[in-house]
Amino acid sequence: MRINKVEHARKDGMMCRRCRKRILVGDPYRWIKHRRQAKIVHCTHCNFRASELTTSEKKIQVFEMQEMLEDSLVGIGQELDAIRYKVGVLDDADIDDQVEFDGMAEDMMVAIEDLNGQVEEAIQVAEEVSDGYRESAQNLEEYFSGSSQIDDCEMNADYIDEWKDSLSQCEVSLPKTEYHLDEIEELIEDVQSVIDSVDAAVGELSL
Repeated sequence: MRINKVEHARKDGMMCRRCRKRILVGDPYRWIKHRRQAKIVHCTHCNFRASELTTSEKKIQVFEMQEMLEDSLVGIGQELDAIRYKVGVLDDADIDDQVEFDGMAEDMMVAIEDLNGQVEEAIQVAEEVSDGYRESAQNLEEYFSGSSQIDDCEMNADYIDEWKDSLSQCEVSLPKTEYHLDEIEELIEDVQSVIDSVDAAVGELSL
């Protein structure tokens, strides 16, 4: 897919699909366009995602799951950095109030619970798409034996199965259901462990 770059917009009215920034006259921007679809416009700060660069409905489903998990990991990472900052990991003020800490710990546990649900959803979608590729391969074998698309379908199914297995092996839960103020460093380590586990698996998708 060719990515087109425009140095100076000739008119107002466009908006970056990713960050929703308005593109004004004179602003640079990039765009792509699939056949029989509307133009997709991005500002120069936002990269096109894999789900935007393909026309394959099967690949789009899997890429969107991958991107959902990537976005969630970024959000959780930002929350964790805020806690680190607050407790003085970055040489700032310490938390000395149990109520304040309880609120942050609860928000973090909810975020991890939501992430766990998203991983389960991604596994389910991956399984469905993999099955779809294998069904397509069987149909092609029946009606178009010898087609190169058969190997492509089987290969994509294998890649998605490997990704699904990686996600299935992730540890997407915290070892404790409650953390006290004096365990805040432990909370930080446990959350970071979840982030690292899921991030490693998410990045293994290869299509």
